[in-house]
Amino acid sequence: MSFRPSSPEIHLWAGHLLFYIEAYEDAVKAYSNINNINKNFEALIHKAKCYLAVKDVTNAITNLKYML
Repeated sequence: MSFRPSSPEIHLWAGHLLFYIEAYEDAVKAYSNINNINKNFEALIHKAKCYLAVKDVTNAITNLKYML
């Protein structure tokens, strides 16, 4: 795989890795980078999971509303 910082897959995998090591704030940033590139429902779901992991229900709900 070549390095392409604008590739959504790079940010998605980085977010997954950061979530796995419980770096939720950084995972949210990685998933947010995907949304800056294009709207990605998978990234919104993962961001909501990060918010729920830190018990921030308000931001989780806000994120999921973008899917409507």
